Amino acid sequence: MSLLCFLICFILVMSGFRARDEALAADIAPSILRFHVLANSDSSEDQALKLRVKDLLLEKIRDGTAGNNISDKEGLKMYIRSEASALEAAAEDFIHSEGYDYGVHVGIETCEFP
Repeated sequence: MSLLCFLICFILVMSGFRARDEALAADIAPSILRFHVLANSDSSEDQALKLRVKDLLLEKIRDGTAGNNISDKEGLKMYIRSEASALEAAAEDFIHSEGYDYGVHVGIETCEFP
């Protein structure tokens, strides 16, 4: 019986943590834009390449937005949409220079994020 009570208490505590995390996510979601790079596979080489591509794109985005006084999510989304072709080309050039032949797509989408 005590084990059952312990289990019930544990479940209640964990659900409270989850509710707190969901409330925090709901508070910050309107003001952030999540940047995500997908690797071609789970191999260590592709994962390492993904991180280098991520660094390259973040640098290009930071450099491109620095002089344009872009300070909010909507401005950043507009910038990325307008520069998507240039960002794709830069990423593809880098990937090819690393000896890979992967395609690139830059886009903005709405999706659920835990």
